[in-house]
Amino acid sequence: MDRLEGLHQIGKWTGNVWGLLPQLVMAIALLLCSIEDIRRRQIHVLAALLPLPFLLLEGGIAEGGRILWNVGQGVATGVVFYGVARTTRQLGEGDAIVLGVAAVGLKFWENCFFLCMSFCYAFVFALILVVFCHAGRSKRIPFVPAIFLGYLSVLVLGGWKL
Repeated sequence: MDRLEGLHQIGKWTGNVWGLLPQLVMAIALLLCSIEDIRRRQIHVLAALLPLPFLLLEGGIAEGGRILWNVGQGVATGVVFYGVARTTRQLGEGDAIVLGVAAVGLKFWENCFFLCMSFCYAFVFALILVVFCHAGRSKRIPFVPAIFLGYLSVLVLGGWKL
């Protein structure tokens, strides 16, 4: 019990550093994956998994052990969307991996808000393409930029009680 309390105390001391660094690494990784998704319509799995050690470390130390809950919800999010990607072919498998990794660093309600905002941004992108570019239903849009904007929305609005 002393070791756990010591880790929790370290988390209080370094809460600002460990709370900011993993989120910044995740945002940078999402930005890089967004650029890659726009250019080539595919995502490298290693780029998507890059922030995972930082998110796991932050969840284990700074938050006093919420790591199992976060990993569980991240894996559940990734598995659900990976299943959707495999069955419908409307969502890329890399998008599902990115969603799962991003969910590891968020709390439950933040994750729900993140998913809603990501799909809202994707809807706005699609609407702009249809109205201004006269794109049809067969036009595929990159989803990771919407995920990136959804993640930024959670970071910016994260102070609100969700």
